[in-house]
Amino acid sequence: MFIIGIDPHKGSHTAVVVDRHERVLDTIRVDAGRDQRQHLLAWAACFEPRTWAVEGAAGLGAMLAQQLVAVGERVVDVPAKLSSRVRLLERGKIDKTDPNDARSAAIVAWRNPTLQAVAGLDEHRVVLRLLADRDHQITAHRTRTVCRLHALLCVLIEGGTARSLTADRAAALLNRIELTDSIVTQRVVTARQLVAEIRVLDRARDQIRAATARQ
Repeated sequence: MFIIGIDPHKGSHTAVVVDRHERVLDTIRVDAGRDQRQHLLAWAACFEPRTWAVEGAAGLGAMLAQQLVAVGERVVDVPAKLSSRVRLLERGKIDKTDPNDARSAAIVAWRNPTLQAVAGLDEHRVVLRLLADRDHQITAHRTRTVCRLHALLCVLIEGGTARSLTADRAAALLNRIELTDSIVTQRVVTARQLVAEIRVLDRARDQIRAATARQ
């Protein structure tokens, strides 16, 4: 049995093979990219059976971890704090380098057989989360835009307007405003731009919510 620890980064990944005696057998560094899985699997072919111990498999190492799981490899998630603890206990013996970080991840996996195994993505759940996040972003943007529009209407209309404001209601209010000078004119122009922005956001939010309902 071999454990391959991986220290993932944006530009590259460092992998270290460690045996049950916690001895390093081999090390490789591969560039992050479309061929990263292929290079790692070719290098690891002679180390069987094997488990991949990816530090931060739910974070920076998520894509690589999912690529390995997709081809039937066993992958466990190594929390960064556990890797840090190994380095701390071995202070004076190892420096903080990518190979040593990868080695620490492998040692954590040897010493903690109950680490969380990385499962394949639940596509339905991921899609729903993406839709929910986008709905939240659009709603927050719309709220900010409505607040700006409301502030403008308060200086254009005596007594202001109700806080509950739709694009149609705002457009109707703007149509009643007499353009008495350049300041009022520019405020109305700006307000109409905000109304147009709200309409775009409303359509986008309707599309997101319709897509969510179909899931």
